[in-house]
Amino acid sequence: IAVARAVRPVVVDGRLDEWSSDGFFRTRRDEAAVGAGEWIEGRMMHDERHLYVAARVGDPTPMRNCVNPQLDPRLIWHGGGLQLFLSVDRDMGWPAEAAHPRYFQERGLVAGLADVQKAENPKLMSLFMWHHAASGKDRLAITRRIACDDVEIDPQGARGVFVKAADGKGYTLEYAIPWAVLGADDDPPRSGDTLAVAWDLHLSDETGRLWRDQIIDIRNPAEPRGIFLFERAATWGRAEFR
Repeated sequence: IAVARAVRPVVVDGRLDEWSSDGFFRTRRDEAAVGAGEWIEGRMMHDERHLYVAARVGDPTPMRNCVNPQLDPRLIWHGGGLQLFLSVDRDMGWPAEAAHPRYFQERGLVAGLADVQKAENPKLMSLFMWHHAASGKDRLAITRRIACDDVEIDPQGARGVFVKAADGKGYTLEYAIPWAVLGADDDPPRSGDTLAVAWDLHLSDETGRLWRDQIIDIRNPAEPRGIFLFERAATWGRAEFR
């Protein structure tokens, strides 16, 4: 994905007026197999202070996430939302080399000291953006480090909004996340960098509590499909900062 340079201030309102078509991608599920109406159009931008994420989503059961992030924040994806796996480590570049301990355990392998150190890199993270129907709030959760399951909810300074589609069959989301929130304010990504990112749209059932399926894009095609995005950062695709 091309991460465009923001050329004017971004108003986080879900309108996407400030966004160009640079880096635009569209992915949808197999309509012959599951029916129409499930798709995602995604874009990313950046400037000196922020990472920007925007998407239009087709979802027949939109914005119904009722999972309580205080009870078990690791399960909020069950209720639907957008998950980004992201590296902001400029020195690492692409592909991102780190794996969760589970990756080694399930393959009967032993992680070496270098593997353990890579998995503890705080600049490899997962971002989860969702509308919490129970509270009516638009939320952000961050898990830092491949090896860590701790989740930070609603970090101060990040802004995001979900707007339901007029036909009730999808939504638009728009987020502005400071590099300081992502731990990269001392050396933020800049034009010319190639880092790692992967997009994972989660879809829930009508209750907003049970995960139903997902749409994955921006993935490293050299990595086997059987490896989960959260297991191995090398599965994440290329983010080319313009």
